[in-house]
Amino acid sequence: MAHGDQRAALVSTVAEAAGIIHEVGDPCYDRAVSARPQRRWFRRAAGVEKGQKLVVVTSTWGPAGSGAAILTSWTSSWTRCRAGTWPP
Repeated sequence: MAHGDQRAALVSTVAEAAGIIHEVGDPCYDRAVSARPQRRWFRRAAGVEKGQKLVVVTSTWGPAGSGAAILTSWTSSWTRCRAGTWPP
């Protein structure tokens, strides 16, 4: 599992998994954090100017792990994010 909170979700569905689950971290998050020294380069490459915010959103959760959940069920979050009112 990437995070401890995912453990409860899995165990509630598959109780037998409780004894074999290991929290190993999130490789995508770890990679993003390790790239912090290149922050200026990424911002420049994305066309983000001084005073602007760069928001990165990622998801592996959704139908068949497709990541579709963030694009479909979180539509209001996208709208609020663009309006500067998210997170609440």
